Amino acid sequence: MTNSITVTWEVWADGEKRYQAYLKNNKTEPNYVTIQENLVQLKEWKDSQKRVIQFKKDNNNKNPLTVKLTIPSVSTTLNTKDVLQASTNVKAFVEKESQLPNYITITDKKYNMEQYIFISSKLIFSESIGGSKAVTSDFKKHNISKPGITPIKANIDKQTFYTMNRNVVAYMDKNGKAPLYVASKYGNVQFQAHIYSNAKILDYYKKNKIMPNYVSLDLTKNSKLLNYLPKY
Repeated sequence: MTNSITVTWEVWADGEKRYQAYLKNNKTEPNYVTIQENLVQLKEWKDSQKRVIQFKKDNNNKNPLTVKLTIPSVSTTLNTKDVLQASTNVKAFVEKESQLPNYITITDKKYNMEQYIFISSKLIFSESIGGSKAVTSDFKKHNISKPGITPIKANIDKQTFYTMNRNVVAYMDKNGKAPLYVASKYGNVQFQAHIYSNAKILDYYKKNKIMPNYVSLDLTKNSKLLNYLPKY
């Protein structure tokens, strides 16, 4: 199954610029072009190039105002094992780069960190862990404001991080955006720190098949993780 999106000429032209740069630098075509966090497969991109050329030919070399693109439909139901792998990837990225990634890829679709906090929080709170189970990803992306820097040093126990994730899901369901902080008996846990803790929790589960008894955070005011806000 497929879906279609309509983008402005400027958005399409930016994708074409990146396509051409990749082709020049790698002497081969990319497998897909990313447009507004959607993966447009190579065949569809080349078809869109043909449609643009034909439009310009028919309209005195004028650019179209919009370009319609067909993309694979991606279910909002994610398999747990894919979310677990994504969590391992987030944890590895943080521990290498000392900051959150701007996005993660789950089953060929990009999710920003606000979407990831929703997905991971639902998974942890429900404990719906296992290859045959799934979690929905029906949260729309928004740009999050930069929170104030809140250091944290704590071993957050299991019951507390269950409660924290339940509260995150409830907050996002009600307000349509992620919280800047998550309250706990150990103090407020900043947005970025909570994402990292969730990635650690789910990575532990992936490797050990049980939830950890606690998750450790030790982030100072000067921590790069707390000071970098992922770009959307």
